[in-house]
Amino acid sequence: MDGPMILVVDDQPNNIKVLLSFLRNHNFQTRIAESGERALQLLDRLMPDLILLDVMMPGMNGFETCRKIKTDRQKADIPIIFMTALDNVEDKVLGFEAGGVDYITKPFDQAEMLSRIKTHIELRKKTLALQKSEKQIRMIVENAPISIHELDLQGNIISMNAAGLKMIGIPDGKEILATNYRAIVNETDLLRVNHIFDKACQGEICQFEFRTRGENNQVVSARLVPIKDKQGQIERLLGICEDITEQKESEEKVRQMAFLDGLTGLPNRRLLEDRIKHIKTQSERTARYNALIYLDLDNFKPLNDTWGHKAGDLFLMEIAQRLTQTVRKMDTVSRIGGDEFVVLLTILGKDSQQATEQAARVSQKVLAAVSQPCQITLDENNGGKKQKISHTCTASIGVAVFAGDKIAGTDEILKWADEAMYKAKNAGKNTIKFYERP
Repeated sequence: MDGPMILVVDDQPNNIKVLLSFLRNHNFQTRIAESGERALQLLDRLMPDLILLDVMMPGMNGFETCRKIKTDRQKADIPIIFMTALDNVEDKVLGFEAGGVDYITKPFDQAEMLSRIKTHIELRKKTLALQKSEKQIRMIVENAPISIHELDLQGNIISMNAAGLKMIGIPDGKEILATNYRAIVNETDLLRVNHIFDKACQGEICQFEFRTRGENNQVVSARLVPIKDKQGQIERLLGICEDITEQKESEEKVRQMAFLDGLTGLPNRRLLEDRIKHIKTQSERTARYNALIYLDLDNFKPLNDTWGHKAGDLFLMEIAQRLTQTVRKMDTVSRIGGDEFVVLLTILGKDSQQATEQAARVSQKVLAAVSQPCQITLDENNGGKKQKISHTCTASIGVAVFAGDKIAGTDEILKWADEAMYKAKNAGKNTIKFYERP
């Protein structure tokens, strides 16, 4: 017989005989204890699904037996039904206070007894399953690699798992309790996150990102989920956060690889073309002219041939820095390959002649900046000695002035400046030539 086990505690042999016959006929396993003391002894090695406990017994009565059972944490959840001929309210109250879950009055009605026994066994089964599920959920939450926490409607932290505590650098969960989440959010994101929090309190599931305070300045992907009570009112928020700092750094590296020159950190051709398109659109509204300064270094190849590519790379990095310092912050300095650089001058004059004069002045500054000698320090392999060399390059510069008209696209404007640059190179180098439309 493998049905639920019931421990019958009664000192009357006739009662026991009737109960055993009834219970076994309904596929229950049974164990017998003739006293409260004997019941406690059996419970040291048994784990019944339910206890039928007589109230009036010599020695330890049913109430005292029940209280002792309930002191054992492993047995405290076993449902206990009292059996008694007493039918007064005071005794029933004593039974419930002792820890009993129900009362059956002698003589028993078999249908009533069976219903009460099955109900409480089923309730215990569901309770144990719920406890097991809750324990599993707690284990999952506690061991989750992301922060899972609860917030009250004022933003105070009610609970937080280990990953969350680690994320914000607090070793003990007690320290975080009642701390307001606003203490974690970076000040630059606080106003936006407060607005999102208010929306979550109104019942909206919110997904967002923010930076944390402190030295680490982590980037966090967060989700707020409203939790409702039985009446459907929002009583708290479930928060889920994941540190995505490394992901964001990787994305930034990918972005830099896509849009920035790997050696100088300047915008590459792709980003330059995007900015030209943008400025052309802007010029259609402002009627301002712009200019492209296309420069190719003269005398650069001998540096590479004599001192190697390391020296060439250091020289190009120095030229990039000089160009950046020569123009305005609103302008774009780009390296588009080898020893070729392009400067995009934006928002010049509304008159073509005025814009050309402005571009010419900047081009002269660029030419002067590039032509200054460059001191390069090279590390030698023999003993870590350093060698200093000096090299000077001039530049052949081509300039194309353009506005927001649709006469030319981005590629064609770059081609204009490139053609002007080759005119400068063919004219003897170290000079500036403007593109002239046919």
